[in-house]
Amino acid sequence: MCQIIYKPTTKTFNFAYLDKAQKFNKDGYGIMWYEDKTAKSYTTLDYTSFKLVMKALESKSCVVHLRNTSAGLTNLDNCHPFIVPTGYMMHNGTILTLKDYKDKDSDTAKLADLICDTVYDKISDISPLLQCIVGNTINRLVFLEDSGEVTIINEDLGIWEDGIWYSNDYHLQDKPDVWCKEDYCYDKTKTKVFVYGTLKRGYGNNHLLKFATFLGKATTADNWSMIGEGNSFPYVLHTDDILGMQITGEVYEVDSWTLKSLDRLEGIPHHYKHEKVEVFYDDNVVEEVTMYVKSKVTEQDLLSKRIKTF
Repeated sequence: MCQIIYKPTTKTFNFAYLDKAQKFNKDGYGIMWYEDKTAKSYTTLDYTSFKLVMKALESKSCVVHLRNTSAGLTNLDNCHPFIVPTGYMMHNGTILTLKDYKDKDSDTAKLADLICDTVYDKISDISPLLQCIVGNTINRLVFLEDSGEVTIINEDLGIWEDGIWYSNDYHLQDKPDVWCKEDYCYDKTKTKVFVYGTLKRGYGNNHLLKFATFLGKATTADNWSMIGEGNSFPYVLHTDDILGMQITGEVYEVDSWTLKSLDRLEGIPHHYKHEKVEVFYDDNVVEEVTMYVKSKVTEQDLLSKRIKTF
């Protein structure tokens, strides 16, 4: 699945972390760094040589990449970083729309080619386009430009520790909590989520739950109101009045990657927030689960028209 590590100038690499990550990512190594007012790079298939270069560059702002082949051949040409017009790029993940099992080039190489065909002055100019390409998936991109600026796309999918950014947690695990294949990552952290509306089976956003475990249909123990008037999409509010009703929905067990996708859809924390609620399954078993409810309740919300839940 690969790992990217970004080390700012003032920080020091943890080589014990690096050795742990390398156990799962042995198909090539690369480093990009900023020196003499330009971005530079080095790639190799030899881990010992890679570590020697890293040690020589400890005083520099650096980004390193350890590859685990998911697309393209395992060779030096597919080692990261890749050249882009303003510097270099690294990628962690798999972009399925650019992947071809029969092609010698990786999906990252193809993305770099697309970027090279794009006219822009700096990566921030095309960040929205890049975000559309990777979407709400596990893909993370890191750019080092000739200006020295580092840009991380999907930074929230990684981990900051002691001022260094890691694209996943391979560096922490003898057997990692996270393993990845294709466009899917699994980790052992699980959350039971109660969904209603378009996340239910048969509706438009249920595809976000394709890797979740369906636990059953359920109904909230408390009354809720769904507010629709004047809003671009409905909100759910807790209520004890006669206009409220128990909401029927579905419960799924999701990993943290799926939960992050749901959070993006629901606009956490600005539009919705997580709230623990009790639900009854069809067999009358009661369980506490997570539900998405409106972050802030206004007077206008309380005056708005209630709409029937579905």
